[in-house]
Order: sequence, then structure tokens, then C-alpha cells
Amino acid sequence: MSNSTLGGRYQIVNHLGGGGFGQTYLAEDLHLPGNPHCVVKQLNPQFQGTSFGKEAKRLFDREAQVLYNLGGDFQIPRLLACFEEEGEFYLVQEFIPGNDLKQEIESIQSLNENLVIELLQDILEVLILIHQENIIHRDIKPANIIRRETDHKFILIDFGAATQINTQKSSSPSYRSMTIPICTPGYTPEEQLRGKPCFSSDIYGLGMTAIESITGLHPLDIPEDSKSRKLIWRDKVQVSFSLANILDKMVSYDFGKRYQSAQEVLDDLEKLNGGNKTAINIGNNRLTATIKSINSRLRCPVWVKPSQFIQPAIISLLLVIICLTIYLISQSCLNKFSNKKFCQVSNVPSGIFSYGGSTVWVSIRKEIDPVIQKELPNFRLRYTQPDGEVPSSHAGIRMLLNNQIDFAQFSVLINEKEYQMAGERGIRFKQIPVAIDGAGIAVHPSLNIAGLTVEQFHKIYAGKITNWNQIGGPNLEITPYGKKDRDFGNHIIFVPTTTEAFRQLANNPGGIYYTSATLVLSQCSVKPLPVGHNINTLVPPYKEPFVPLSQCPQKYNKLNMKAFETGEYPLSRRLSVVIKQNSQIEEEAGEAYANLLLTNQGQELLEKVGFVRIR
Repeated sequence: MSNSTLGGRYQIVNHLGGGGFGQTYLAEDLHLPGNPHCVVKQLNPQFQGTSFGKEAKRLFDREAQVLYNLGGDFQIPRLLACFEEEGEFYLVQEFIPGNDLKQEIESIQSLNENLVIELLQDILEVLILIHQENIIHRDIKPANIIRRETDHKFILIDFGAATQINTQKSSSPSYRSMTIPICTPGYTPEEQLRGKPCFSSDIYGLGMTAIESITGLHPLDIPEDSKSRKLIWRDKVQVSFSLANILDKMVSYDFGKRYQSAQEVLDDLEKLNGGNKTAINIGNNRLTATIKSINSRLRCPVWVKPSQFIQPAIISLLLVIICLTIYLISQSCLNKFSNKKFCQVSNVPSGIFSYGGSTVWVSIRKEIDPVIQKELPNFRLRYTQPDGEVPSSHAGIRMLLNNQIDFAQFSVLINEKEYQMAGERGIRFKQIPVAIDGAGIAVHPSLNIAGLTVEQFHKIYAGKITNWNQIGGPNLEITPYGKKDRDFGNHIIFVPTTTEAFRQLANNPGGIYYTSATLVLSQCSVKPLPVGHNINTLVPPYKEPFVPLSQCPQKYNKLNMKAFETGEYPLSRRLSVVIKQNSQIEEEAGEAYANLLLTNQGQELLEKVGFVRIR
């Protein structure tokens, strides 16, 4: 894609990123003086012709419509063009110069309180605007907020997940229709995971973003009270009580207890200024920014340093009390992730609990679960095979819905159909991420090819690339192997199990298959391929140097954990435990199992069997 020109006008400069629905590129507009930068989004061709592809196209069109309707606002990127070329769909929008909030947090660890308040005010103004149009963003997170270089305002980007809800402007989730559940772990509230987002879902995402900004901690690294579901974060940073209370209300687990509108949050934020309310004028953002800049220089948090008022002896006593309190809290069961070993995890029920699901979890079931059994003999785990079908993540969900297992082991996101089936039965799912994995692409050892770009990989499985010589390989027909729950197309040879896929691949020089990278690297009969966003930035799933297959099984290739952890490897995903929220013992068992894997001991064992720590 690099250096290619789209629409006879937009020349691609480099790749910016991508996700499930599409890829994003930086481009130059060749028709304007100075060739100014713009952003080009390409809808992933992999899903075209599938039901998921139709939904992806609908969301793509929705983003274009949202930007077209709202792009005149100073804090939303303008839509520049939307077109189709050679069967591919593209969207061109304004380029916002600056760093995204994720980069800022990584570079300075955390933002000060005044800056977090500015972040909240800037994005809340945008939410007021889009919510008035009955639009929910659904993907608010640090990576989707840019601090613009020209005026240092926070800009909300990426409306690819935006959806429109019932025109009655209800703050509650719509139970008449469901949307595709858009999920970024840590920033997505429970009702959105069920495919029923509401206005307060955006408020939740913004609240989690603000807490991460001020603490420097990813939401998944923040513990919660197992009973109240309240996040335990205030002890991680010095913050005013008033702001902390606002943030806690924004991220309430129960959407009914959250703020019901962005304006409500903004009103409470203005009270932090001692009653002097900042002018909110969405039609004149430049004036608002100026007023806010003055206020930010005058604003003071309500906490004060004890040394200003208290004698040294009293300070010493207070320090002792504070240290003792912190120690006691760290030993309590509230912070369930402070536990270092399995035996220290609280609320682990006794009994026999059935589980099943993804084959990616095989090494966990073989190597880690026996350790759990040994240290917690009363917490007895029983693996259950599905009836009449091969094990998989989706088979695990069906077993969970049919009460055949107590919790499921998952390696993908729960899809819309599964959420709908659960909703029809009055069941609420919860997905708890415990480790990072990635898809590995396997080919025959004799295939002479350096690697694949994500785009090439998608086109192979979409049937648009059918011979290896189309991408620099030998003149050999491509045979893609796949699974029925996952892949679509008459050109794909469906196999019942991963083991069978590897067996067929070892006998087919033109074959290709993808599954967990840990499973691919454990094979002696297939070759793992490096993957990249372009052919010059291929990233291997294995740690270099590559161990020749001739040395297998005496020596195996090891997972490139750094690339998976940083996201440099483009095909990464999360393993998670799925439970039914029913306040029954099976929910307690599923949460306990996830909590065990999230301890230091669990994370170390996950790392040993080839996965990447999530904590």
C-alpha cells in the first residue's frame, strides 16, 4: 500500500494502525497546495461477502455519516472524501497533528489533576454534541484521543464504532435492538459488552481514560472490590476528593448509578472552580478553550499538604498511621491482584466445577490447572468436551448457555449472535482477560516466502490472492485451511481440528493455516511466518534467531513476547475466562479461576507455557 495513490489524489505515506474493521494510513492530498496530510481508512476486505462484512460496511458508512454531520465542529475531524475503488472502500478525513493520549501517558507516566480536568471538559463537550444527535461513540480510550499541537486541546477521533440509538434519547440501554459489541478491554462497560450501549457507556469509557491518565495504570491493572465492584484506585495517586468522587460516579459498574448525561458531569466539574462556571459554548470552541486555559491556571485542588499546618511530631505520627493503613489494605482481600500465590486468593469456592472451550488453552489445562489443583485441592476442576462438535471458543459458549459447564475458556470476543442468545435466556456474560496471545500463520516448510502483510493475509482468506506468485512466492496455488465458526468462503478447506489442519498442511506445499502462535511454534512439521503492516516491517511471532525445524523436537522456537506485549506484532489477542453473572456458585468459581490466573504466580506460569502476561 505504501506510495500507492488512491482516488487519483491521495498518496499513501505510511501505515498508522488498524483493527478488526479496517486499516488506517497517513496520506498526502496531491490536489491541494503543499500536499497537506490527511488520514485514509480502508475497510478490511477480508470480511466482504459475509454477514460480519455487511455489519462492518454499515459501521464504515456510519463513521462517514457521523463525520459529515458533525465535522464542522472544531473538536471532531472533518470528512474530506468517501469513495470506492477496485471493490475496496475508503474514507478520507482531516489529519490531527499531535500525540495521542496513550503516547502521552507512556512518556510522562501520568497527567496532573488540572490537565485531567481539561481532558474531561474537552471530551465532554464533544459527547454533548454527539449525544444530542443520538450517537454513541462506543470506543473512548487514550489511543482515540489526540492532544492537538496547535492549541493543546484534546480531540476525540475514530468514530468507526459509533452507533445511533433510539430517537427517544433514553439514557438506558435499548432492549429492542442490539448492536455489534465493540470491546476494548478495560474501557468497555458491561451493558456495551451485551450489545446494548447507552449514553453513559461513553461516560464510563471517558472516566476510565481519566483514571488511567491520572494514575498511569491501565484499567485492567486497577483492582476492584469483589462485592461492590467499585474500583480501588484512590490510594495510587494524590487527587482531590471532589474529582475522585466524579470519576468514581463516571465508572460505576451499574449504568443506572452513573451520570446519565455528559452535561451532568460537566456541571459537577465546574463546581471544582468554587462555583465559577466555565462558559460552555459548543458553537464557539475557540472562546471556550481560552476561558478554560485561564481557569486551569487559577484552579487549585482541594487537598493541602499537611506540612503547611501540622507540627513535625504530629506529621511523624500520621506517617506511621498511614504506612500501617497501607500495609493492612495491601494484605486485605479487597485488592485481589496483590496476591502473589494461588493459596492467597480469597473467595475460592469448594466443589467440582466443569469448564471447557478454546483449544488454545490446552497448555494451560495441562501445565497450570494441575498446579491449581495441588495447591487448592477443594477447588476441583473438570474439563468437559462438547457433545457432537470439536472444542472451540464458540463451542464453550454454547456449553455455557446449555448449563453443561460452569465457565468457559475463550480466545476470541463473544459475538453478537452469542450475546443475543444469552439475552433471550436472561443470561449476562462477563469476559475477564487473563493473558495475551496472538495468531500465528503456518505454511509448509518448503514454501520460499519471507512473510505476509496483514493485507495479504486478509486477501488470501477472502479469495482475492490465490497463488503464491502474486506476492513474491513460487508459482503454486494457495490452499487456505480454516474453521467453520471462524472463516467464510468456498475456496477454504474446512478442518474439524487444529491437529488435522497441521497434518494436512504438512502434506500440502501451497497450504496456509492460522491459529494460536503458541500452537504453531510447538509444531515440527510447519513453518511460522513473520507478519507486518507492510513488507518492510515484518515481525516474527518467534524470538530470533529462528530455530530450524530440523532441530525440533529437541529444541523449539520461543514466542516473541516483547512484540506481543507492545503490540508490534499485528495479530495479537487476549485469552479470557467467560462467566455467567447469576450470583450463583458457578459465577464465583469462574471469577476465582480468573483471579488465580491473574496472580503473580498465575502470570508467571502463563508466561512459561508461551503466553504474554497481562499484568
